[in-house]
Amino acid sequence: MKKLKTLSLALLVGVLLVSCKPSVDDARKYNDDLIAIEKKLSATETEYLNVVFSDSTKAQKTASYDKVVKEANDALAAANKMGPFDDNSEYLDAGKAYFTVIKGLCDVEYKKALELITIEGRDLTEEENAKLNEVATAIDTKSAEALKKIQDAQIAFAAKYKVTIEETAPAATH
Repeated sequence: MKKLKTLSLALLVGVLLVSCKPSVDDARKYNDDLIAIEKKLSATETEYLNVVFSDSTKAQKTASYDKVVKEANDALAAANKMGPFDDNSEYLDAGKAYFTVIKGLCDVEYKKALELITIEGRDLTEEENAKLNEVATAIDTKSAEALKKIQDAQIAFAAKYKVTIEETAPAATH
């Protein structure tokens, strides 16, 4: 009788452990939640880049900059509220790293681009144009590297948890 209770208890524990594993739907939702944060930030980032390099007014450019800074902070805060999935934080860590890079771009490169582009009363000097080109190159390089890392982490996450990733057009082009 004692062996039967031990066997029953071991079987119950085994069933509970298997039933506690996250499902594919859970993994898909987790992926979708993290990607929704990224897409919202990327859309705001693209909007900023379109506005700052257009004939928009200084006030419009500044408002767009403020919006992308807020969105970068919100994205990082939202990611920080998410916990790891199934005790695996690699994908989330890559997402946080991506959002941190974009926040850093806001703090340095986007701010510098705004300052240069909104100089009033004269054309940019050769030196200022060169600096703007350096800033644009830094934006492209940093965002591409960070985006690659989150994409690689997403692919690994999807493979591990059997989630199908649907390809979509990139939200931001720098």
